[in-house]
Amino acid sequence: ITGWVEATPVRYDARSVSTGIAGRSLTADLIDCAAEPTQFNGRSLVQITQALAAPFGIEVVNNSAPSGVIPDVQPDHGETVIEVINKILGQQQALAYDDPHGRLVIGGIG
Repeated sequence: ITGWVEATPVRYDARSVSTGIAGRSLTADLIDCAAEPTQFNGRSLVQITQALAAPFGIEVVNNSAPSGVIPDVQPDHGETVIEVINKILGQQQALAYDDPHGRLVIGGIG
């Protein structure tokens, strides 16, 4: 997985010591951060997603995503990037998931 290390817990008792690594994909930034206040007109799902993910350096991969034009998308104040993307995914009947390289993959259903 390509992403962020968020914790390196160390556990120990009288007989052993162990350590671990906890982390998340690079796409976690899309969950944690607000979308920039922008209006998108006449762009596709992938184009809008690429624009929303660009400030975080996250690549968007088109895996048979719907290509129709979306008339108008505007993030609400304080809305996270993934909240904006999820609204569009529902309208377009598409899925988003991350891959082992930390990229956001957009694909159609079925």
